[in-house]
Amino acid sequence: MKFESFLLEGLSPIDHLAAEACLLSETPSDRFLLLFYVDFPSVIIGKNQNPWKEIAPSSPLPFFRRTSGGGAVYHDAGNLNWAFIVPRNAHDKDAELALMADAVSSLGRKVIPGPRGGLFLAEGDTGQGAKVSGTARRFDSRKVLHHGTLLVSADLSALVSSLGGLETRDDLSLRSIPAKTANLSGGSLAFSPLEAAAAIARFISGCPPVPLSFGSIDPEAFERERGLFGSDEWRCGTTPPFALDLGDAGASGAKVIVEKGRVARFEGGTVRPQESLTRFLGSPFSFSLATELSKSFIKEKQRCRNELSMS
Repeated sequence: MKFESFLLEGLSPIDHLAAEACLLSETPSDRFLLLFYVDFPSVIIGKNQNPWKEIAPSSPLPFFRRTSGGGAVYHDAGNLNWAFIVPRNAHDKDAELALMADAVSSLGRKVIPGPRGGLFLAEGDTGQGAKVSGTARRFDSRKVLHHGTLLVSADLSALVSSLGGLETRDDLSLRSIPAKTANLSGGSLAFSPLEAAAAIARFISGCPPVPLSFGSIDPEAFERERGLFGSDEWRCGTTPPFALDLGDAGASGAKVIVEKGRVARFEGGTVRPQESLTRFLGSPFSFSLATELSKSFIKEKQRCRNELSMS
């Protein structure tokens, strides 16, 4: 198989997610593509994840949802994103991951495939066992998108502080599995994400990546995909159902049920929701709304206690 390597323009996660989706559906089934791109600081969650469970409430970063599975990842200018788009009948997850591991190792630090499709620093490295890449896949009828991150010179403190959200219950989402992480570049071995992309492309395809303009993608399809990835309906509305305790912890405690990213109903507890809570029904869920719901529940519970003491 012969890979064609491309570097996507810009720094927009929406543009890059849309480009991947378009190339997956439009590329002839006999072509093998290797894409690279870099995003501005953001968090990208998997298709089946809950953003309020995965992202820190204090994080100022925008988040976007992929159409592939896997866990939440942090992107910034020091993180190189790569993607294989291959014919479905030629797709081999392990072989593709091993190929990427060998290509990354050519940069000067040995990495090996590990659990759940990740790449990890190999034995003998000072950062032995640290994760440098996470991956995910999306299948269509003819092609497979197999893509991942590569920590080159990312802000690892920002990575840690941006992830980890609320404690939820009855949550049907896929939870991320935390791992120790490390950058590939540092000390005497220093290179940028774009230099890494050029070296990896040469290893896999024999030449550096060619710049790919979004103008070469079908404009109608590209705008349609951009609209999807930028919409709250996709980012939040596709979140699997979950529940959040309001104050009475435990199975019989009061909780809010969130469905399709909105407050659906209240269940449990000794206090039946009155106007102070029912006014939130149908509201888009958010971290700030979670705080407001808890405060309103406590206030409502105290009101009921006062009424009982006066009766």
